[in-house]
Amino acid sequence: MSQSERILQILLHFSKKEEICIGTLANFFKVDQRTIQRDIKILKRFLSDSLISHKKGCYKLIEISDISSILLNAKNSQDIKDFFEFLTFFDENFFPIFKDLSSSFLKKIKKEAKQIYHIHENPIEKPPKTITFERIKHAVKFRKHIDIVYFENYRRDLKRVKPLKIVYAKGNWYLASLTENYKMNNGFKFFRLNFIKSVKILSETFQTDEEALHFIENFQSLFQNYKTPSYEVKLKVDAIIARHFKVKKYLKSQQITPLKNGDIIVSYKINNDMEILPLVKTWIPHIKIISPNHLKEKLLKDIKTLLDDI
Repeated sequence: MSQSERILQILLHFSKKEEICIGTLANFFKVDQRTIQRDIKILKRFLSDSLISHKKGCYKLIEISDISSILLNAKNSQDIKDFFEFLTFFDENFFPIFKDLSSSFLKKIKKEAKQIYHIHENPIEKPPKTITFERIKHAVKFRKHIDIVYFENYRRDLKRVKPLKIVYAKGNWYLASLTENYKMNNGFKFFRLNFIKSVKILSETFQTDEEALHFIENFQSLFQNYKTPSYEVKLKVDAIIARHFKVKKYLKSQQITPLKNGDIIVSYKINNDMEILPLVKTWIPHIKIISPNHLKEKLLKDIKTLLDDI
């Protein structure tokens, strides 16, 4: 069972105003107590003071009648964005299990949120084929090698892939994996689930790769390279657009230094030019690359190619 499935079931308990004890939940879900503690931590981020610990290891949701106020009291816009992405995990078309877990509590959240927010774009792409997704979930859970047929720009037959985690990022579903067939990026790749056309589960298992799992937990962009040293990028951002960078971290490593005239210097730690080039192109002409020089040259080359094609 995925973390999202567990969290929904915990919410169902809370909706009935049931007491939640970590030990009991750990036994019910057949996971360790640290896993349940992480689930509770996620819920507490959104439910704030409404979720209380009234005795050691046990929790109660003391107020569920006004979910709107919980959303309005979110600490920042990222919390609200995360909350809606969190809700999209409970798409019945994507997780058939939730057809049997209808919740008046969850419906109340969505109904009250709709009165306040409008989501212009659905943050989740079309779900992959159920049989493909189920096979991948099984392989990740039991650390089984898989063979996959993958279509990106062309067909690739990849053997003995190590499926590490299913990742949701930038509105799409990915399989984070290691494979000897993929020579780039030290064998690490995010495979789009919808581009995986077939999956064959092998009997052979693999050992957990802690370094790769740490990378998955901490990567700042889908372009970030695996096992590759980072370098610093410095940008000069004009005052006219500086406010956008002050209220939003475009990458986790973002640091801002204000200048007296209202401009700002923004720095990032990256290891792939594509982590930052699309952002810079979005804000031209109000943003300039200070360093490194190779990035400036690459941007100029891209602009020249664009102008030549017009």
